[in-house]
Amino acid sequence: MYTYSDSELKFIQSKFKLTDIEMDVFMSAAHRYGLNPLANQIYPQIRNDRKTGDRNMVIATGIDGYRTLADRTGCYAGNDDPVFDEPDGPPKKATVTVYKVVGGVRCPFSATARWEQYVPQENLAFMWRKMPHLMLGKVAEALALRKAFPAAMSGIYTTDEMDQAGPTINIEAEAAQPATSQVKPPAQRAVPKKTDKKEETAESPKVTFMSMMSDMTKLSGKELVEKCKEVMSLYDVRTDGKADIGDFFVCVKFCETYRGKDIDEAIAEERKVLSGGKTEEDEF
Repeated sequence: MYTYSDSELKFIQSKFKLTDIEMDVFMSAAHRYGLNPLANQIYPQIRNDRKTGDRNMVIATGIDGYRTLADRTGCYAGNDDPVFDEPDGPPKKATVTVYKVVGGVRCPFSATARWEQYVPQENLAFMWRKMPHLMLGKVAEALALRKAFPAAMSGIYTTDEMDQAGPTINIEAEAAQPATSQVKPPAQRAVPKKTDKKEETAESPKVTFMSMMSDMTKLSGKELVEKCKEVMSLYDVRTDGKADIGDFFVCVKFCETYRGKDIDEAIAEERKVLSGGKTEEDEF
């Protein structure tokens, strides 16, 4: 089990803006699941209850974390690709079948996720609009994995499942905009109007993105700007100086995901993810 230094514990508590009690609970969960918050394997998501206003914490991980927990049981036997009601258009539902070895027999566990139940609010829905099949498929896989391995995943949810719960109050990029009404599937939703550009404070996602890129690349000046534009182009964010401040949320997420990795390798890996796993050679 990984042992954290005092500095690492202080960094984790500061990064996620946790109270002492929340920190104790979160780190106990990290040890219990064997996932490392410093490697972005497990997250504490803090939200205010919509009815009572009480502060609540949910422990979350990514779909890779779920697969890791399942694999550690020694009974995980893979899964089928998601099956969509609309394979070529915007999906309304996705079904995934996960396999578990029970008594020497490979048994299927299927689960279905519906778009309207998991798509997040408008200001958090960028990746859902950009890759609806990938996002809904990950939620369906998470549901199937939890059905097959309830003991291994009890008390922990994937970040994709929790997107619909609204913005967190301990992760700045997600909390920067107020909640809006739930959005419709891509085919039914009108293109939102561009809002006036917000003032770029020291806490704005654009400034945060530039700062994180500087740390990642050790570049400055024109070289840093060019590398930032390369990341922005992955997500079709305007690079002519006219991008909306909110468009930089996904760029900040890129830096958080690939922190500590070579920037060119990170860009190549993200480009492959966004293209569904295909490389330029495959497309050629």
